[in-house]
Amino acid sequence: MRAAGSGRGPLLRRLPSSPRAELRHPYSTTAIGISTAVAAAVGYLAKKGYDNLRRIPNVQAIPPAYIEGQREIRGVVTNVRDPDNFRLYHTPWPYSFWPIPLNTKDRLGKTIHVRIAGADAPELGRFGKPPQAYAKEAQEWLKSQILDKVVFCTFHRVDHYDRVVATVYYRPTTDSPAVRNLSLEMVRHGWARVYTQHGAVYGVEGIGQYLEAEREAK
Repeated sequence: MRAAGSGRGPLLRRLPSSPRAELRHPYSTTAIGISTAVAAAVGYLAKKGYDNLRRIPNVQAIPPAYIEGQREIRGVVTNVRDPDNFRLYHTPWPYSFWPIPLNTKDRLGKTIHVRIAGADAPELGRFGKPPQAYAKEAQEWLKSQILDKVVFCTFHRVDHYDRVVATVYYRPTTDSPAVRNLSLEMVRHGWARVYTQHGAVYGVEGIGQYLEAEREAK
């Protein structure tokens, strides 16, 4: 309620007249600080959420943070090119319900080339080279395990062939109780050896489990 004969409210009339006086509301600094913190937190969560929901179309589009942080992504295997690598169509949550392009031409530039970490499988014959022993059988086994299925890939690095080296986890069947490490399964079933050359990575399992799986295969 305004005082009679005044054009100002009682709060404004009580402000100090001295130019050196503190004119801010006593709670303004705290309120501004809280608002700034809340806005920053909302912005961070929004960006983090966007990063997690954004679809990565190919290796060139992988954010550096995914490699540095060894982030995991979900996707569907669309092609098994060789016994130790494949093509992945990234399907973060918003895309989980979207149909995946069936035509190879429609998927051009929209899949991630994945090199399976820690496994050294026989190579198919390319560029005039003959195929190595059991290469075709190893490829068929890999197809039976992951083709057209959902897998989870933990990124480690990008190699000189522009493939992302990743530890891959999958369920052999829809009713499997737990996911399995694809590299370990390849080695354990005798379709690959442990990759020990320069740049080899083994994920959280470590090389010990890989060598143990190789001994089991023998």
